[in-house]
Amino acid sequence: MTSCEEAETEETVTCLHMTFYHPCQEDKMMFRCLNFHKREQVRAGEMAMFGRDSNICRYNLMDSRVSRIQFSLHSLETFPQISKVLD
Repeated sequence: MTSCEEAETEETVTCLHMTFYHPCQEDKMMFRCLNFHKREQVRAGEMAMFGRDSNICRYNLMDSRVSRIQFSLHSLETFPQISKVLD
């Protein structure tokens, strides 16, 4: 192995906290498929999709008015030293 392969890599961990609210949550239980007490890891470049379609979406929202894919979160890596060079 070369020294490059043996070198330690730096991992930057970013944390996202989300609050979910629905006025009729008590009756409709729209968020019943979301596990709010479990931390999850999503790799940079992956999409975290929220919606009604369980075949596509990682997080299911249980309401007939929700779109198949209601919204998605994209996590991107930034490289500050490259952006400084481009300016």
